[in-house]
Amino acid sequence: MPAAKDMHLALPDLATQQAVVTQLDDQLAAQRETLQAAQTQLKAIQALPAAVLRGVFG
Repeated sequence: MPAAKDMHLALPDLATQQAVVTQLDDQLAAQRETLQAAQTQLKAIQALPAAVLRGVFG
């Protein structure tokens, strides 16, 4: 495949690639923490009506 042999792919150096991976890993970890916090808040919100009813009738 002569056309494939003529292609050149520009890649950043290994240190830059590793820095990008580290940054993406950090961003994914932050996203997981945000998701966990949102899920915790959602559970609290969903439990609120029952807690209000218990307060009124309990």
